[in-house]
Amino acid sequence: MPLNDATPGAKRSIPKSATQSLIVSAIVLVTALLMHPRISVTDSDAYNYIQGAYSFQAGHGYKNLNDDALNVEPPAYSILLSGFRSPLRAALAINYISLGLAAGLVYLLAENAGWSSLASGGLALVLGVGFLRNLAVFAKPDILNYAIFLLGARCVADDSDGLRTLGGCLWALLTPLKLVSVVFVPAMLASDYLLLTERRPLSFARYAIIVVIWASAMAGILAFNYLTIGAMLVPVIKASLPHNLISGIGEFGYFFFRGFLANWYGSIQRWEDYVPFCLVLIIAVICLSTLRQSRGGRRYLYLGGAIFGLTWLLLIVSHFDTDPRIVGYGLLVMLLAMRPRSRAERYWLAYACGTALLALANSFTTNSLGANDPRYARLGREIASVSLPRAEIVSNSEHLLDVQARVPTRPVHRLADVPVGALLMRVN
Repeated sequence: MPLNDATPGAKRSIPKSATQSLIVSAIVLVTALLMHPRISVTDSDAYNYIQGAYSFQAGHGYKNLNDDALNVEPPAYSILLSGFRSPLRAALAINYISLGLAAGLVYLLAENAGWSSLASGGLALVLGVGFLRNLAVFAKPDILNYAIFLLGARCVADDSDGLRTLGGCLWALLTPLKLVSVVFVPAMLASDYLLLTERRPLSFARYAIIVVIWASAMAGILAFNYLTIGAMLVPVIKASLPHNLISGIGEFGYFFFRGFLANWYGSIQRWEDYVPFCLVLIIAVICLSTLRQSRGGRRYLYLGGAIFGLTWLLLIVSHFDTDPRIVGYGLLVMLLAMRPRSRAERYWLAYACGTALLALANSFTTNSLGANDPRYARLGREIASVSLPRAEIVSNSEHLLDVQARVPTRPVHRLADVPVGALLMRVN
């Protein structure tokens, strides 16, 4: 069957594309709010960002309530949340606005790469309701980073020198938000070099501006670490051994299907969950089989490949997770190097519908709120309203009081581990 005849980067009706992009953004945003009206705090990363925001508000720097430094994660997200009265509500608003923006940008990027309007909408809804939504519901900066990355990618993919420079500058500023962003600018430079024969490079002055901003952002992180913990590099970051890289390949293969193509939070144990998950995964594979190499798509292939490859190289110098939320930046760009064959739009729209139904089933059968569950919030308010003794507080429910009442606690899992004189708060 013939390929879509649209040329990547071809001019389309700007008002029409913008309107369709806004419609996609609205659908994704409303769907996410209906399924997850509260932000989730389920792991140590989300906990650290919220605690960091509380600490900045109190003027104590980048620490948790137990005075432990949090420099293992960049401080920008916590600093942003600290500017609002309720960091939890701020995280919900920022993440969901970023989700809507990211979904709309996926649509615009796909159209710019030569996808039809229906296929672009299908791709944007698949990612917006699936992979990207699963990033947005947690109190972490991943979805904000993806939104700015995609905005930069739309600029970098353009033929305008001004927009390409703007895209590079946006990418250069992302390192204080997520450390993985450090690879974006080098990847841009590498892809521009590889495309010298078919695309005019930027001027030296424009590249210099981008590199200076990128280097300044890196220097800012190192200086912040030195001023707060006395070392430029966080001590817990250690070099990974080769077997970690090999095991990471296996983990990536698992999470690519489990978290990127068909997204499900939590374990899949019941056949009622397993069957629809497999059906969506089958539809995803069918959609991928409709993709063909795009004429002029080498700019996306080289750029995405460089981002993907450099992200993996980070495994050699630091222990980065191979979850798609980390390595998905390059995957998204490489996907645009191809486009569906003509009349394949119905498969992508079916994929979008299946992803939405799977997400609904997941949200109604799995509690992903963690320490921000409404029941924990009520308990936190009750405890915050009474006068607590000055003794150390320990609890079997990690981070509950820290998140909901700003009261420091230490986690314990056995009664034998409770220190003498400590106050135990046991949550059933």
